[in-house]
Amino acid sequence: MFRITHESKFIDGVNYQLHYGYDFGEHNSAPGMGLHCEERLEQVRKDFSMLAASGVHSVRMNVFTDGRAGIIFDDKGRVLGVQDSVARGLLNVLRVAYDNNIVASLVMLDHKFAERAERLDRRRPEIGAKQGHGRLLMTEAGRNELLNNVFTPLLQELGKEKPASLLSVELVNEPESLIEGLSTDTNMPGLLPAADLGKFKAYIRTFRDLVHQETGVQFTVGSLALKHADMWLDVLDPACDYLSIHYYGRNDEPPYQALYDKNVSADPLKTVKGLQRRIPMVWGEYAANGSSEFVNQRFPQGFSKACQFLEDALNNHVKGAYAWAVRSGTGDWGDSFGPVPLEQHRKFTAMHAHRIEFTGAPPPSPSTPGYA
Repeated sequence: MFRITHESKFIDGVNYQLHYGYDFGEHNSAPGMGLHCEERLEQVRKDFSMLAASGVHSVRMNVFTDGRAGIIFDDKGRVLGVQDSVARGLLNVLRVAYDNNIVASLVMLDHKFAERAERLDRRRPEIGAKQGHGRLLMTEAGRNELLNNVFTPLLQELGKEKPASLLSVELVNEPESLIEGLSTDTNMPGLLPAADLGKFKAYIRTFRDLVHQETGVQFTVGSLALKHADMWLDVLDPACDYLSIHYYGRNDEPPYQALYDKNVSADPLKTVKGLQRRIPMVWGEYAANGSSEFVNQRFPQGFSKACQFLEDALNNHVKGAYAWAVRSGTGDWGDSFGPVPLEQHRKFTAMHAHRIEFTGAPPPSPSTPGYA
């Protein structure tokens, strides 16, 4: 079983999903979309084969996203359980991953889970809502409903199978988005008070221990930004886990050229170098569409191509990087970041085969030096 440690090789990864919110579980507004369905799984087989041929051997996937599928609610929004189809879909994906020498990191909830509720189709209110589940993260009673009725039975099902392709589990994507004083999400109606952060962290540690005990895999936190990442060190076990940080080059983030600055005298835990002394770290998301002109002008990357980001991460002892995102900019995503440039990944992993983790698979075939 591959694990991210201070001694492990670099792992080239991507964020992956077919359709946000529908991959695991079943929603009556979109029947047959979950990956427990064989016809949907066939696309995953094709995609994972393509990824492995490009030297990509890890994926990061959302499970319940904003709550539209997979979790069983009563008419008051309380959690009753988890659909059986969720575990079936996850195990299907993990088997396909294993067949392609890919390991997967699962993210239980997106921060959008707690955003203001929206109907999936305002013309058809009977099909339910997405988002609007803030109580389940902001209150102790709600958190316990999720822990006891969703996370525990689901992790137990995964633990029974002991899938070798399961790398790690996260609780909630970009948890800073939930917290008063840190969140910039204007759609979040009820933020977690800063005074309750200690209780929230205690819950995260309980979830971490559940992940370790039931599955034996690593736990991680997908932090919104480098400047916040140190606040999660006390919920990670440095002997077992790793830290995941997102970087999009937003205006409130360090310029790309300063990410690996060795000057740590002011506050070492606000730097890559300082954090690496405490725990192994990966870039859990970065925008890697591969064009010299970033497609989303709100977030100027500061690097022109995915290959530059990967080279710099590798040379600065980061343990991996997960590009956003394989199917971005396609279908009905509504996501403008653009698809991952897989040819750049293939050439990167071929050129650095001795330093890249292939989880037992041969590296891609070498080609002419340089990047497309």
